[in-house]
Parts: sequence; C-alpha cells; structure tokens
Amino acid sequence: MERADFFFEHVPNWQIIVCKQCRYAVWPSEVAAHLTNKQHSRTQKFANNIREEVEQWQGVIQYPSGFDVPAFVAEPVQELPLFDDGWQCRLDQCAYITRETKALKKHWRIEHGWSVQQSRGGSGPAKQEAAQRRFEEASKRVKCQRFFRSRAHSQYFEVKVADDEPNDTQNGRGGAEIWEMAWEAASASYEQKKKCDIIRPGESDEVNPWLRRTGWVPYLTGCPQGDLLAAIRRPDEHAEEREEGVAGVVWNAVGDMAVMAESGVRRGGVMLRFEAIRTEIDQVRYAPLEPYRERERVRKECQPWQQMVIFFVRTQQDNTWQTPPYGFNNRQKKSVPAIDGGRKAGGRPKRGR
Repeated sequence: MERADFFFEHVPNWQIIVCKQCRYAVWPSEVAAHLTNKQHSRTQKFANNIREEVEQWQGVIQYPSGFDVPAFVAEPVQELPLFDDGWQCRLDQCAYITRETKALKKHWRIEHGWSVQQSRGGSGPAKQEAAQRRFEEASKRVKCQRFFRSRAHSQYFEVKVADDEPNDTQNGRGGAEIWEMAWEAASASYEQKKKCDIIRPGESDEVNPWLRRTGWVPYLTGCPQGDLLAAIRRPDEHAEEREEGVAGVVWNAVGDMAVMAESGVRRGGVMLRFEAIRTEIDQVRYAPLEPYRERERVRKECQPWQQMVIFFVRTQQDNTWQTPPYGFNNRQKKSVPAIDGGRKAGGRPKRGR
C-alpha cells in the first residue's frame, strides 16, 4: 500500500510538505482534498489515511499562521519549480514579484498610484518608447519561486542565484579573483563565529519561524549557545543531588504526565478525542486523536516537552553564564522550592486521576 512519503516530501528547512507530482506545498489539513482532486483522483478513504499519516510527521508547520514567505533566498528550494521570467517592482523598495506584465501594471496602479503612461493624449513610436523606458526603470527581471499555488502565502519570492552576478570583470578584477576574495572573507567570518558561540541578533529570515512567533529572539540574544543546549539535556542520574535533584524530579514528572495523558486518550470517548487533537480554537479536524500503538513510545516522544520544561527550571537557578532575561510569576516561583522540598522529603508528585 502506498504511504504518505510516496506522494509528499518533507522539506525540513522550511517545515513544509511538497507534493512530488505537483511540486507545490500543501497544508497537512488539506492533504485529503489535494489527493481527491482531478489530478490525483484518489478515493476519500485512501486520502484520509494519507492525511492522518502526514499529520503525525514531526517538524511540519500545520497552519498558515505559523509560516512566513521570505523576500528572497540565496539558493533555490529544490522541491519547487524555478521560474526565470519573474518581474519585480522597483518602486519604493517594493518586493512584489509577478510573472505577468499585466499584473505588474495593475500593482503599480493600485499600490503606488503610478503608471507607465505619463499622459492620456498622443500616440506613436515616441510615446511607446517612453512607456517602455518607464516600465524598464520601474521593474527588474528576476528568478522566482513560490510555495503555494493559491490563497495564503502564494506570493512569489526572488531567488538570487550566483549566475545572476557578473562574472567577467568588476572594477577591473576578473571573476576568479572576485570569487577568491569573497571566499576568503566568508572563511574569515566563519572562523570568527566559531570562536564565539554567543547568540547574536540577526535578520528576520535567519530565525526559525516558530521561534519568531513565540517572541523569544530578543531573550536569547547574548546567551552562550553551548550553555543553552546544556540546559535542555537529560538530567544526569549520577550527578550530585544538589545539582540535578530538582531537574530530575521535573523531568520524570513530565514523563509521568505524558503517560497519564496517553492513558486518558485510550479511555476517553471519541468526542473527547476530537477536542484533544485540536491545536487552534477555530480548527476543524476530521479524525480524533489516536493513542500510540506502542505504549513504551510515550516517554520517548515526550522528550521535547521534558526539554522545554527543564529549560525553564535550569535557567531560573543560579548560573555562572548569562541566562535569558525573563522571570517567573509568583505562582511559578513558589513551585520550584515546593518541588525541591518534596524531593528532599522523599516524595514524588501525586498522580492525578
């Protein structure tokens, strides 16, 4: 039986899935509708099974609100078609791109109140040449791509490939010399960054979309990357109790909570599982949340949640390195000493029903 990876390819750099036949991105919730269209002509039951499989893939953005289209990329997205007939607007530093001159002229008229025609009267070659000259001054030929065919995030973005740059001479230097100078500069910059793992502020297109959505970029700026990664490691069972005591209790408590939640899914009715699978208030899901077929996988799959909680616990402790500048509220501040007190008394978090 054909599986989801026969039809769709996961693009981890952009956290999307792309139809291998159509070569365009598809939202996981729309997989079934995509497979039942005229181009694929699959049965509804088969398409629903593929959609359920895709929705279990890790590292895939589920909804348009979590995705951002870049203004440009330095390398083409290999899974998408590349077009070399794009027109980019150059008015007011605008980044609008289309593949139709008619659409570009409409964009100029609506968004910029501008037209290639300077006046209504007159005709002939002179006026046509003037209009053509104004068109060329206000536009630029670019290579372009787009992720989606229609609706949200279907706009084109520029692909700035190396072939677009002049390679013969520039300021009296040959192309080989220019590339050698660029390589040396890039190598020096890379070596400098290797010596310092402090997180620095970057451009918006350098940040993971989910990290930008949570607003954590300014909090992490200036923090050592190595120490941040150490803050999410699994607690060492053989470390001194005063160092990893609270961390160990919290790590195990999150794992216990995941096991209890999975057990609740197994015992819950279908309507409860329909509510449990929703991640957005206005979201409509067509399949209920299903429990893991192998119960021992629960603790393994919940590790990202354990890392998330343990990160907050460790960064609130006294550290010798620069931690993110945020603070717990009063209720959260009281919970850490309570956990430590329960650990010293030999107790464990009470299991809920």
